[in-house]
Amino acid sequence: MTENWGFSGPDPELYDRIADLDRDEVLSLIAAAEACANACQAVKLAAVAALGDADSVAKEVALELHYGARQAEGQVSLARDLARRLPGTFEAMRRGELDPYRASKVADQTSVLADDQAREVDARVAGKITARDATSVRRLVNRTVARVDPDGHARRCEERKRGRKVQLCHEDDGMATLYAYLPAEIAATIYTRVDRVARRLRSNGEERTLDELRADVFSDLCLGVACEVEPPRAEVFVYLDFLTWTGLRNEPAELAGH
Repeated sequence: MTENWGFSGPDPELYDRIADLDRDEVLSLIAAAEACANACQAVKLAAVAALGDADSVAKEVALELHYGARQAEGQVSLARDLARRLPGTFEAMRRGELDPYRASKVADQTSVLADDQAREVDARVAGKITARDATSVRRLVNRTVARVDPDGHARRCEERKRGRKVQLCHEDDGMATLYAYLPAEIAATIYTRVDRVARRLRSNGEERTLDELRADVFSDLCLGVACEVEPPRAEVFVYLDFLTWTGLRNEPAELAGH
């Protein structure tokens, strides 16, 4: 059936030849296979988008591809975004230069925008994302969203702050994870303070690793049993372009990592 659509697959003899290839040839084959897979994924997503807007589409895709409901819904959402709002990103997939995971980072970060704003972000980043990893793509798109929609970005930041919380997740073997969802500048200050104390202890001959020391310092500070430490202080780097600083334009500042 796949041969009817031009997807005949590689020559079976290729698998036997891989062991005889040198390292550079193997890496070249990996890149070629990835590009082929990306282009095929673009065909699949274009076909998914062609199924239309009916609520049943995700169920049809799940049934046809043996996906779970959530995975199918994600594929349908990504397909529609690429086909309607992110033409530059979709074109990169068609050329085999971008995989669905990195494309989903563009779709996820632009989901808060109107269609015309999403297309503007897409046009600005499309030529810059193919050589970046997923984390770098997400950061680039986030920065671009802030530039295209500065008022909306500021509003969403305030809304996010109202969602700050602490969560306890029980793990195996007597351990647990404590999550704190905080404004970036507060989280950065807390981590820097913990890290500074841990490094000072480490330099004094402690045998615990830095990770262990950070965890212990953090625990002692939260429980109020820490020995006397310096007051809350951290070096937090904020980057602001010169023209915005002079008031000639209004570009967003960037906290290191955000």
